[in-house]
Amino acid sequence: AVEVEEDDQHDELELRGAIETLDRVARVFTIAGHGERVSYARPDIAYEKGSQGDLDVGREVRATGLLSADGTMVEATRIRFDD
Repeated sequence: AVEVEEDDQHDELELRGAIETLDRVARVFTIAGHGERVSYARPDIAYEKGSQGDLDVGREVRATGLLSADGTMVEATRIRFDD
């Protein structure tokens, strides 16, 4: 299941689900069943139960972040591996 949760205090978004597409050059992935793109280009991302190298199509993740200034993607601040 994919969920989007908003945290009123920080305007953070949380997306959960399996990675559907992964662009290692642009450092962007999408989560199955969701249109939002998730950027993992920030240098200060906190990874839980894994690392950037563990990102792969099919992996279950929970990505928390902020909506980009132009509103086109979520800029991840934390990525947790759920599988």
